[in-house]
Amino acid sequence: RDYKPLQEYGNLHPEHFSVNFHYQTKKGHFREAEGTGALRNTAFGKAYVLQIFSSEQISNDRKVDGITELPGMHDFLNEALRRAKERKAIHRLRDFCPVCFDVTNFKEYNRQYGIHQGDLCLKKIGDTITEVFPGALVGHLAADRFVALPSEKNLEVKLEQICDEVNHYINDDGIQIKAGVYRASENDSLEDLRNAFDLAKMACDSIKEDGNRIVAFYEPSMGKVLRIRPMFSAISMRHWKGIISRYICSL
Repeated sequence: RDYKPLQEYGNLHPEHFSVNFHYQTKKGHFREAEGTGALRNTAFGKAYVLQIFSSEQISNDRKVDGITELPGMHDFLNEALRRAKERKAIHRLRDFCPVCFDVTNFKEYNRQYGIHQGDLCLKKIGDTITEVFPGALVGHLAADRFVALPSEKNLEVKLEQICDEVNHYINDDGIQIKAGVYRASENDSLEDLRNAFDLAKMACDSIKEDGNRIVAFYEPSMGKVLRIRPMFSAISMRHWKGIISRYICSL
């Protein structure tokens, strides 16, 4: 959904530009990548050379985020899975409500208002989530993504409260925070629960372009749309692997 040709990234500054996109892993998880690129002379001729990192790994390297003081990916997901196991053992998985918050066009916010103001905005988001969900497990996985494990009680009302407060602070219709939710069921396996925050993210992504919605609950049909792109990506990957293999053999 967020695919862009490299020319669009490099048009203004081909010698150095930033890239950011989501991808699907072999296990079906949806992750985010970021990095830098440049148009250079190579053995192929002119080519874009990219240096790409996992956004979650960058966040994971910082166990506690210095801006929001919230746990990073590793600590958050370990604790979330521990709590899921506890609730599954006592048949209370309906209390397990993974939530993913995502800010659309957050890089544009940084561009317009500066990195310092962007950091203040992230702190505002973290503070708002923890104030509305006191005592809940809350984490900051990547620059524009937060996660939480709140109670199901009045969940949608509270999510709307968080989004309304943060969006009022941002005050830009083109840059909004939205929330996606995965509702667990007693039939869920531990593997389902490991994927729960990916599914909440999928729900959040489903309303990115919808200006009238700020909260979405996961439905299985959401995954069908997102699986179309990896099929084409696989074809493209096989094509490039062939080119690279022939080039290596020629060396």
